[in-house]
Amino acid sequence: NGLFKCISGQAHIENLGVADSYIKAAWKDPASTGNDFAGVIAGKSQWASGDGILLERCFADETVTLEATVYAGGLVCFVNEKTTMIDCYSSAYTEGSTKGGMSSTAWVPNPEETGSILTLIRCFNTRINQKLVASNVNATFTDCYTLGPAEYDGITRPQTAANIRGEEARKSMPNLDYERTWMIVNPSNLIISGG
Repeated sequence: NGLFKCISGQAHIENLGVADSYIKAAWKDPASTGNDFAGVIAGKSQWASGDGILLERCFADETVTLEATVYAGGLVCFVNEKTTMIDCYSSAYTEGSTKGGMSSTAWVPNPEETGSILTLIRCFNTRINQKLVASNVNATFTDCYTLGPAEYDGITRPQTAANIRGEEARKSMPNLDYERTWMIVNPSNLIISGG
């Protein structure tokens, strides 16, 4: 569940922002013992082809609430095919037993496959004590930031929530693209996508 139940093929979602929304998982996947999946943009990312699925400059702001019994992801809940997120962020409030700021789960169903199926580049999550990817089996991170645990290479944890607001964000998250993607709306607000 989300704006899309599932994204697949070579889907390319760009410049999509979600605000003032309440999303609740209503569909249970019988293939996974009836667990529910909810992501703000998509419940699942699967059946990728070619270069895979791409999300660029997408976000869910702090006025979004996402509710699931089990799996909840700030942008895409369950990733099990090649998916890349570039210059994305989530400030959404997520509820579920396995919840992540950007994704709930990055998991390869075929044990013979190797490498990363979820790649996050210049992404960030603003929920305190919430991982970027809750259940990370096959994800890689480059220049990412979180107020939750920064337990993998490529993730930095700014000191406090104040460090990701206004001009302070330029100091604590220096690798974000402030010229083309991100803008500061005023010193007291979060940085937002300008895409």
